[in-house]
This record gives sequence, C-alpha cells and structure tokens, in this order.
Amino acid sequence: MMIRHRHLATKVVLLHHTIGMVCQPGGIFGTSVPWLLVTWLLFELSGPFVHLRLLLNLLGEKKNRLYTINSVVMAPVFFFCRVAIIPFYWGYVYHFYAQGSFPDIDRPLYYVMLYGRVFFDTLNVFWFCKMTRYFVRKLILPKANHQEPTQI
Repeated sequence: MMIRHRHLATKVVLLHHTIGMVCQPGGIFGTSVPWLLVTWLLFELSGPFVHLRLLLNLLGEKKNRLYTINSVVMAPVFFFCRVAIIPFYWGYVYHFYAQGSFPDIDRPLYYVMLYGRVFFDTLNVFWFCKMTRYFVRKLILPKANHQEPTQI
C-alpha cells in the first residue's frame, strides 16, 4: 500500500514496520517469556479498525457514516489493546527484574522486551493522542460556522 500511496510511506511508519519485523521473531521464537508474544498479538486486534479507516479515507469516504462509526469504535479498541496494557506489561518486566529472572531470558529477547517495547509503547501513546485530538475536534467539539472577519 505504501508503494502505491507514497504519502503513507512516512519515516515513522517505515521505522515502525522495520522495528516490528526485527522484534516479532523474538516474541514468536523466544521461549523464555511466552507472554511477550501475547502482548504483541493484542496490538493487532485494533488493526482491522485502523485499516478500514485508512481505506475509507483513501476512497474519499470521510463523510460516510461508516467512517464515523469506525472512528468511534477504533479509539477505545486501540486504547485497550495498545495503551491500557502498557502498565501491566512493565509491571511484569519489573517483576522479572526484581525476581532476578533477567539472566534466564534469551539475550535477543531481552533487547526486544525492553528497547523494542519502549519504541512501540511510545508510538502507540503518540498515535492514541492523535486519535483523541481528532475525536475531540471532529466529534465532540464540531466547528461552528465562523465567518471570516471583514477587513476595513
């Protein structure tokens, strides 16, 4: 999709997919922390809503009722699948650290668990803030029909 629609190929999106391709195998093949894969898979539950919104946007259907409904559903699903799990994830990481279990974790998985997740958590919070701003701007506080002031 990024090849056909160049405006989607931003540096952040490309970095997101590159880091994802590096981190995902660690979650899939690493056996020392199986819950890590589950948290990565939770991210993907919001994917259909994000992609439907993107497709409707590309088709010029922003005024469509489905676009509005999808946006309203997408925000809480995104929040629960990507943002609300952040404290629980880092609580488990701290638990492993306090227990002294870090040496038992495969070294590549250790880096994925810490640094990859910091990147994705930051990105997910950033995207959720953008969604919240959009939601407030478009759905809660719709623009009033302001007329341009006339110049004297």
